[in-house]
Amino acid sequence: MAHALGRENPAEMLPPNTAAMVRECLAAGEPKLRVETQIGPRVISWSFFPVKFNNMVHCYAGDITERKRTEEKLRELSTAVEQSPASIVITDCGGNIEYVNSKFIEVTGYTMAEVLGKNPRILKSGDKSPEAYRELWETITAGNEWRGEFLNKKKNGELYWESASISPIRDPAGRITHYVAVKEDITARKQPRPYATNSSRTCKTPSPT
Repeated sequence: MAHALGRENPAEMLPPNTAAMVRECLAAGEPKLRVETQIGPRVISWSFFPVKFNNMVHCYAGDITERKRTEEKLRELSTAVEQSPASIVITDCGGNIEYVNSKFIEVTGYTMAEVLGKNPRILKSGDKSPEAYRELWETITAGNEWRGEFLNKKKNGELYWESASISPIRDPAGRITHYVAVKEDITARKQPRPYATNSSRTCKTPSPT
């Protein structure tokens, strides 16, 4: 590993406080795990294990750069989902809610604890027929995206309109594991628009000359 990281001497790779960690391990008789250091563009994780009978410490190192990159991407994705201006709901294959973002909580009035494990039907207002829901379910279980609108009901009973896209989530083998719904509150768009009453725009019949 030392040569792969451009180091001639493996000791150059060790964390700067290695001696202190070795003494700490020997004194406590307990391992010190996952001490991370940056070597160039790579991230190395160190673990120290005391060996009491000969007063030594075994040191193990692993390159965790790719794992750290994956964790960072997941953090970025999590932040984007949580801060999305759209309501996002993730369910398991049975349609039971496993996650909702902050926008869902803001729009519906439900808390995370109140909806986890529940079916999104808790928002139903009775606007759609059983046949419409059956068509939706058949579409997504077949692996396709469903798009449409719902007239849903908030926790306080208030009705609101949503435009929704519901899609399956697949594992690396292609099996459907979850469903994700991305929904936008379109209630304002559904409200009737008042007619213009500006008299200055009213057409007038020309007076005869």
